Amino acid sequence: MLIKLIKHDLMAMSRLIAPLLIALLVISAALGIDIRRQYSAESLGKITIILIILLIGLISVAFFLIFILTIQRFRQNLFGNQGYLSFALPVSTAEHLVSKYVASILWTIIACAAALASFWIVFTLGIPSLERRLGITLLDRLLQELELNTLTWKDMMQAVLVLFSSATEGIFHLYVSISVGHLWQKHSTIGSVLAFVVLSILRSQLFFRLAPVIPLTYIQWSVCLALVISFVYAFFSWLILERSLNLE
Repeated sequence: MLIKLIKHDLMAMSRLIAPLLIALLVISAALGIDIRRQYSAESLGKITIILIILLIGLISVAFFLIFILTIQRFRQNLFGNQGYLSFALPVSTAEHLVSKYVASILWTIIACAAALASFWIVFTLGIPSLERRLGITLLDRLLQELELNTLTWKDMMQAVLVLFSSATEGIFHLYVSISVGHLWQKHSTIGSVLAFVVLSILRSQLFFRLAPVIPLTYIQWSVCLALVISFVYAFFSWLILERSLNLE
């Protein structure tokens, strides 16, 4: 049943996000072709500038939309009128939480991949092969000057892990804030915002106060703290949903 629930949440979010990401890839292709068409021109044309603005705008809107849908689907499906239907299903509270999280994190990953793909498309279609090779060579020299050319697969995997753990923490931060806000029936929105701000402050204080005494590197400490806090946020979200849910 959990798999079906995850598919349902993914499909529900895809109705808005998927067309946006497809449009992003189309615009990036159009921008690449337009740049290639006027590659030797001294200045960018009006169409090129419009396409660049559209590309940046679509990337920004895609991530903002995922943020809004993460909040909306958790709040409406579990605390709103749809909560009656959601909790009538033969699914546990924990499975509801997992389903919402998986849908949000997967669409976040897909959006990141689409954004990277859009830049690759512009670079590939917009710049001739000779100039691309020259640009890569210059980039490699720049990285050598900055002493960044020694980055290994381990370093890149650590960076991905930091981003993933941070995104996970961010999602559960939203969930627990909404859950705490729900305890204030008549002022749930204000309660959620206050909970979000207070938890953010406490989190930052915890990070910087413990960092000097924790025998871990900055990256290891960031990942470990993010995962631990994510678990704590998930637990309290589950606890409020399980023990204090009031759909009246």
